[in-house]
Amino acid sequence: MLSTTGRKEKLPASKGSEIEVSLDWHHHRLGEVWYRATLQENLAAASSKRKKLSVRHLNPLLNEDHSPPVITTAVHRLLRPVPPPLEVGFGEGDMIDAAHKDGWWSGWVIKVMGNGRFLVYLRFEPDVIEVERKDLRPHLVWKDEEWFRCCEEKLLTEKEFSTGTTVEVKKKVEPFGIIWAPAITIKENETGTLLVKYKGFGREGRKTNVSYSKIRPSPPPFGSRAFGLMENVDALLESGWCPSVVTMVLSWNRYAVLLGRNKPCEVFNHSQLRPSVEWSDGAWQTQEEKANEESNNIESVNERQRGQQPQVSASQTPDPMPNVVETPKAKETIMVLPFVKKSPCWQVLESVEILKAVPQHPHFSPLLKCKEALREGEAIRAMINFAKLLGIVGDLQVDASLNDINSINEFFLMLEKYGFDVTAPRAKIEKLLSIKESRTWALEELQVAERVMAEKDNKRRKLEDQIVELQRQEALLKEEKVREDKEIARIQSEAVVLDQKVQNAVQEFLVTATAPW
Repeated sequence: MLSTTGRKEKLPASKGSEIEVSLDWHHHRLGEVWYRATLQENLAAASSKRKKLSVRHLNPLLNEDHSPPVITTAVHRLLRPVPPPLEVGFGEGDMIDAAHKDGWWSGWVIKVMGNGRFLVYLRFEPDVIEVERKDLRPHLVWKDEEWFRCCEEKLLTEKEFSTGTTVEVKKKVEPFGIIWAPAITIKENETGTLLVKYKGFGREGRKTNVSYSKIRPSPPPFGSRAFGLMENVDALLESGWCPSVVTMVLSWNRYAVLLGRNKPCEVFNHSQLRPSVEWSDGAWQTQEEKANEESNNIESVNERQRGQQPQVSASQTPDPMPNVVETPKAKETIMVLPFVKKSPCWQVLESVEILKAVPQHPHFSPLLKCKEALREGEAIRAMINFAKLLGIVGDLQVDASLNDINSINEFFLMLEKYGFDVTAPRAKIEKLLSIKESRTWALEELQVAERVMAEKDNKRRKLEDQIVELQRQEALLKEEKVREDKEIARIQSEAVVLDQKVQNAVQEFLVTATAPW
């Protein structure tokens, strides 16, 4: 539906005039994207409206898809004057043009976000983008040299995943397993899938088609409450939100968290965590809430089984993977696990040599807080982690850092809550720490001794150098003494001759004086 603006305008005819040009994408995209350009020749030079005119695009994006070349040719029907500015407001469903990739792309306003910002749907790509008010204009049509405004309003349906809805997409990311990545819906496809665009986390702007089974709404904010030990949380990674478990509550609002399926442990700030919730039957539910009813059911079963006092005799052939475990300390005591052993992994674990050397009978009672379907897997993972930790302790080197050894000790303490007997490995760790402390003290004393020895050796070398210097000076002095002795002998010899001359002169004087006249 078009309504006149009352403004008429002819297409500029002179070279260098500023106009708008649309690209003829398969003919049916005419008018959905308009680019600012200038005429490269006079309009009068075209004798026919079918002749193509050269135009130069302003601010082309040479590296973007759907971007125009710097200079192109276009027929008359793809050219129009620059639309006049209109001061109008925009509401949800209004047809607009949005500034995008150096062009004006037609679409609809799907949400007024406040602060002068709008969420709009673009028809051409398609896409959903957020723009400011200055980057919007009414969608105008130039027809018969007159401007008309398109008053068509898009009827926005209230669907669970309608266009522009913030959602999360489930995907598998190694080595963590399931990750929930934030995204925004663009449109529903005819194939029964949804076109979505990822938001942030290194995937900003990437689009993909996903099935409804892999989409859920964005979880509601949870406030600023603290998280508890062993609480199920989602940890913020580069790829999205990873279901995890809090293993330690640290200082300064930090938490140690076991991540995903393979359970690597990392430290996160409070702002990087949120409660792990599940979207079920149109409502959000935490895993702890869902586990309460299951926990009550398990407790009821445990009470009934404890009341029956079942006995396990040595002659009986037990089920190879029971959920009833006979404790070694008191065979009359029966421990009921919070799950049924169905996986063949248990038989494999029973054959592991390191677990034979340190037999374990954990009760796994903290798993009552988990979903029933996840308990056996978590128990197997705990057994594997226990075996890994034993292996790590056995492979420790004397130069291992104290932080690493203390971390292993803390992991054993976590497993102790599941009923693991960690007395022996922790005693070994304490002994290793004691040995390492003694070694550290000895190393420090050795360093002091080596430092003193180096100082003494340095002083000794200086004294030796002084002795060598004195010996050199002594040799020089001796040489000088020999020269002086020779000089003295020479002078003494000359003195004897001179003394004789003196005596001769005196004798001659007396003889001469007393001689007769």
